[in-house]
Amino acid sequence: MLSHFACGVVFNHERKLSEFGELGCESGLLPQRGGKPYLWQDFVLERRSGGLAVAMVDHFDWSAHRQLYRFLKRFARSLGVLQDKLRLLVVVGTDARFRLFTQLLNHPKFQRIVPGSSVGLASVVKLYRVRRAVPVIRLLEPISRELRELRALGVVGDRQPD
Repeated sequence: MLSHFACGVVFNHERKLSEFGELGCESGLLPQRGGKPYLWQDFVLERRSGGLAVAMVDHFDWSAHRQLYRFLKRFARSLGVLQDKLRLLVVVGTDARFRLFTQLLNHPKFQRIVPGSSVGLASVVKLYRVRRAVPVIRLLEPISRELRELRALGVVGDRQPD
C-alpha cells in the first residue's frame, strides 16, 4: 500500500531524530516533552524526493482549529530551519473537514505561526482527503465500565469461563 505514495515510513524514534539531524535540524528545534525531543507519536515519512514529511491524522470529533494550531506550533521551529526539506501533511476523512482545514490554513493567525513562507502555508502544509479503509464496527459487548454498572444493578451476571 505504501508503494502508492512517494515516501517511506520511519518507525524507530532514534532514527526519526537522526533523520532530522541529517537534514540540519538540531534536536532542540524539534517538538519537546520533558526537555527532550519527542517524536514517538508522530508519523515521520521519508520523501523519495529527499527531505521528510510529518503527517497528522485528523480526529473528526476534535477541534480542527486546535489540532492544526498545535501541529503547526510543534513543528514551526523545524520548518524555519529546514524550509523546503520538511513538509507537513494533514490527512482528513471527509470533504467537510477538508474544506474546514483549507479555510484554517488561509487564516492570518495560522499564517503567522510559520513566518518566512513566501507562498504561505500552502507551500508547507498539504491536505489529503482519504476514504475510510475499514467500516466502523461498533462493539456488541458493553465496555468494562458499563458492564460493571450492569452487574452492580443485577441486569447481567458474571460470565463463566468456557
